[in-house]
Amino acid sequence: MLYGYRITGEFRVIGYRYATSPDGVTWTKQGAGDAFSSLPFAPEWHQLLKIGSVYHLFYEVDSGPEGRFLIRHATAIAADGPYS
Repeated sequence: MLYGYRITGEFRVIGYRYATSPDGVTWTKQGAGDAFSSLPFAPEWHQLLKIGSVYHLFYEVDSGPEGRFLIRHATAIAADGPYS
């Protein structure tokens, strides 16, 4: 599972991390850091798809002062990243 997280005092998601579970109840974070850092954007949602052997991360970001939301796309060869 790819999940967004926040830190204390930060209203926006600052990155995505990857976790696995054998049963859907107990989860273990994988990797040493973020699979994908969302800064300086503020993502609202994300979708992760595997097409062939490539993972595709689609995410919506706040573009800043313009008040528009933009769809972005990043890829990786492993679910836990790194995404570019």
